[in-house]
Amino acid sequence: MKRYLAVDCGGTKVLAVMYDENFRPIAACKTGSLRDNTTSEDMIKQNFKALADAFGLSKENITSFDELHGNAYENLIEKLSDYCTFSKLDLCGEIDSGLYAAEIFSDGYLALAGTGGTLFAKYNGEKYHNGGYGAAVYDEGCGYGIGRRAFMAAIEDYDGIGPKTMLTELIAEHFGKTRAELEKAIPSIYSQNQMSPVTFVASCAPIVSKAAYAGDEVAYNILEETGKIIGKQLIALSDRKNIPKNLPVAIAGSAWKAHDVLFDTFCRTIRYRGFTGDIIIPSFEPIVGIIIRHYLKVHGKFDSADKKEFLKMYDKYTFKIK
Repeated sequence: MKRYLAVDCGGTKVLAVMYDENFRPIAACKTGSLRDNTTSEDMIKQNFKALADAFGLSKENITSFDELHGNAYENLIEKLSDYCTFSKLDLCGEIDSGLYAAEIFSDGYLALAGTGGTLFAKYNGEKYHNGGYGAAVYDEGCGYGIGRRAFMAAIEDYDGIGPKTMLTELIAEHFGKTRAELEKAIPSIYSQNQMSPVTFVASCAPIVSKAAYAGDEVAYNILEETGKIIGKQLIALSDRKNIPKNLPVAIAGSAWKAHDVLFDTFCRTIRYRGFTGDIIIPSFEPIVGIIIRHYLKVHGKFDSADKKEFLKMYDKYTFKIK
């Protein structure tokens, strides 16, 4: 039996799937980030151990894989080389995994809004991007940006310089504290054992969703503004690189699941500026897009019957925003 490994390395988590020559999953793993510019060395060691354990990898018994597919950090490939061998590496970028997950197999745009945010385009054999500067500089259209704005709103409410918002109470509760203890709770962001400060702030994005659905105007405005930011970034990419606005647009990333207003505002923003292509909510998470990309290379097609089979095999990795 042949064995393949697909890996999708994100800012918050790493997803990996081992599958056979019939593209059926054998084992899977979800662990924390292995990105060394946002994750401590100790956390990387813990997260990699979880990955190795999930697939039964050990230095004493080297595992042979036929191929490695996906977007993988250099340090992950280096660590894997001590535990397994690959006859072939077929790596791709986030734009490829996102577009294939949306069944866009040619030119198109990808609006990635996960922990971080980047806008991508593929056109006439070239790939382009906008954003992705990182949390220390500019990372607004993403989970981190949503979480950071939530903290700002809560602090401004707490300090009496901004409007009242239930985000203050909800963020305090997230730390196991009361509203009155917010000032003491927030510094603990920098002493989390299991995640980096950036990851922790991004993990608070669902709090904004909860508040917005409960009618909190401040939370709703944060998500609406995020939708506008992502839209403006995509428009700027199109204008800057002279990429046609009739290409399909796919979305990817957990931030899209926050609230209807984020996606709806994004759509209105780009439609107003002349985008006429389909705006596609993918059926699959990017990890499956990586496997679909491999499937297409082997079989030369991915039709409705293939999709139906993949939906059965990879039902745990479907993508929904509502």
